[in-house]
Amino acid sequence: MKKILPIIILGLLVVGAMAYKLPKPAEPRETTTPAGPRTYRNPELGIAFQYPESWGTAIATLDDYTTTKDENIEEFQGRAISVRFALNKTVWVKAASSDYWMYADISYKGGEDLTSLCKSPDVKDGAYCKLYTAGSRLMYYEVAAAPLPEGDGSRILQQNAILNLNHPIYKGLQFFQYLPDVEIPADADGFLTSIQRGSAPQGIMEKVLDFEQMIKSLEI
Repeated sequence: MKKILPIIILGLLVVGAMAYKLPKPAEPRETTTPAGPRTYRNPELGIAFQYPESWGTAIATLDDYTTTKDENIEEFQGRAISVRFALNKTVWVKAASSDYWMYADISYKGGEDLTSLCKSPDVKDGAYCKLYTAGSRLMYYEVAAAPLPEGDGSRILQQNAILNLNHPIYKGLQFFQYLPDVEIPADADGFLTSIQRGSAPQGIMEKVLDFEQMIKSLEI
């Protein structure tokens, strides 16, 4: 998975630098139940999922670079629909076309054989994985203590989930969360084992499980 989804921290800096761009709306639709989670639906992608009420409104935007004339700027190619949350900036959902290059290093563009990615559920080398299904689609899910680019041994807790889409334009769907406020001890594998077993501190478990419940609720 480390080769499929490179460390995303550097990409976060790029995303922040490009925040001034004004993306086109992707016409999101959502409904909110009186109590419990909200439901986000995207008719264009044919997906729906639930997420915590505390995350606020889900906002979808469209990056469409299919009409770019400058062939020398390869990053301005393809399309992606991104979903962010008004009150939780650490989570996003993105569907990307196979030729999408704007944020290529932090976007899953589909086409991978997900059946071979999770060979063991055990914690190893700062990560563990699971396989879920959404409808007939296989989903790869990973929790990782990812090294930060500073190279000083510090790490950040992040969660990734990817699956392939059967869509004429958007081929890959990715869910991602990073938790910069979580302090990861030197024994990263032991820390991840406590998360896997549900014995990590309550505040950490709530955030991890909120994300995991979101991806498990995916309808496609």
